[in-house]
Amino acid sequence: MDARLDGIEIKVTIGAEQVQLARQALALSGDDGRRRRIYFCEDVAAAGGSAALPLLDNGIILRLRQNKGGKDDSTVKLRPFDRTRLTPRWLHARKHDGWEFKVEGDWVGDRHVVAASLVADQDQVPKVGRGEALPGRAFSAEQEQFLSDCTPVRLGLDGLRVLGPVDAIRWKDVPLGDFEAVAEQWDVSGALRFLELSILVDPAQAVEAQRSFVRRIAAKGLDPDNRQETKTRMVLEHLADLRR
Repeated sequence: MDARLDGIEIKVTIGAEQVQLARQALALSGDDGRRRRIYFCEDVAAAGGSAALPLLDNGIILRLRQNKGGKDDSTVKLRPFDRTRLTPRWLHARKHDGWEFKVEGDWVGDRHVVAASLVADQDQVPKVGRGEALPGRAFSAEQEQFLSDCTPVRLGLDGLRVLGPVDAIRWKDVPLGDFEAVAEQWDVSGALRFLELSILVDPAQAVEAQRSFVRRIAAKGLDPDNRQETKTRMVLEHLADLRR
């Protein structure tokens, strides 16, 4: 079985102290960005620390996005992902009516992993976010099948807690040297703020693209956050603490 890899997403995080500088340097206006509210579903435990995020610690990310002016969606992401777990169904799955499956490299500094994700259009996100519907209503049959086929963890979606929201603004096609980047700012409970810059490249070009991308960002007077932690873990740990 061939190891599928659709591309490499290279990410750089700009910390709170430089978000405003980055927005000025990249001409990111609040009027031009697409606003969204983001929620996560977790099996939040009573204990503190990372152990309170069992799904994330098992490489499972369940995310809901309420997109202003567009279709809402839910995501099941497995990261890091062992591509040998892909069954024939998922090895060849791409884009279908209302959902899309991808297997991509996820590069943040020296942390290079693979992520597999299934994103589906979902009209139940607002109700689930407000607590008016159970979390399982926000995930499709295909997403549940993906979880069953490709992860050994068994979970009841309706028993999970909804964490959030995260207020986000997303900009596409941001000129950055030779790159057209995506920028996304996250604001969490007035306590966390950061801006992520990302590009999607061919795997064969990824090493040089990462070097060049970082240089382009530095040329704008920006100093990326050197922590290798993903924004998802930072946010989930913060949101889980708020729920205790």
